[in-house]
Amino acid sequence: MTLLMFTDILGWIGNIFFVLGAFLLAKKRPIPCCITNIVGNGIYIIVGILLHITSLWSISIFLLFLAIYGIYTWSKNEKK
Repeated sequence: MTLLMFTDILGWIGNIFFVLGAFLLAKKRPIPCCITNIVGNGIYIIVGILLHITSLWSISIFLLFLAIYGIYTWSKNEKK
C-alpha cells in the first residue's frame, strides 16, 4: 500500500468521524460530538503531517483544542 493510498483511507475515516460528530450535534449530544471530532482531527493531523500539508494539520490542531474546550464547557454546564 502506498503512502497516498494509506493517507486517502485515513482521510475518509476522519471524514466519517466528522459526519458522525455533526450527526451527534444535531441530536443535541455535544460531548460525544466533541469526542468524535477530536478523533477526526487526530486523524487529519496525521494525514497532514504525512503529506506535508501544513494548513491541514494546523487547522486540525486548532479544532482539536476547540473540541477539548467544548467538552470542558459542556461538562461544566451539565453539572449546574
